[in-house]
Amino acid sequence: MAECHRLTFESCRLRHILTWSHRALATSSGGNVRAVAAGRIEKLWRQFFSDPSQWWDCRPEKVNSNYPDFKHKHTQDALWLVHRKKPTWVRAQLAAMAPGTVQLDMFSWNRRLARYVKAGQHEKTIELYQEIQQKGMSPDNFTFVPVLKCMR
Repeated sequence: MAECHRLTFESCRLRHILTWSHRALATSSGGNVRAVAAGRIEKLWRQFFSDPSQWWDCRPEKVNSNYPDFKHKHTQDALWLVHRKKPTWVRAQLAAMAPGTVQLDMFSWNRRLARYVKAGQHEKTIELYQEIQQKGMSPDNFTFVPVLKCMR
């Protein structure tokens, strides 16, 4: 029982430290916590548009609103199109981008493969797998399961 209380105390203390860290950052930057968060989000969107090849496009297979629309390939930073702090200029910039500029993430490819197998579209599954290879993507363990199911 003492372990539970200590764990709870530690997690509360950590939460307060993080909260105070954010407040200190906001105060030192002359703004408030929300302004700092909005600034960070705007910075991420600017990174996204400066080099979209560094981001995965997660939109086609988005399961729910908790899953991001875009995810950075290396830092795993995430961006959502439906976000109250999203800069107003983002939609226009996205509309101006050429289709296919941002690659799909492996999760999206794997979901497509699984959906084709479930629908009995084995030829489409194999074609999609070949497309993944042609695009230079690195298949993961979840990629091979639907492909192997097609070969039985």
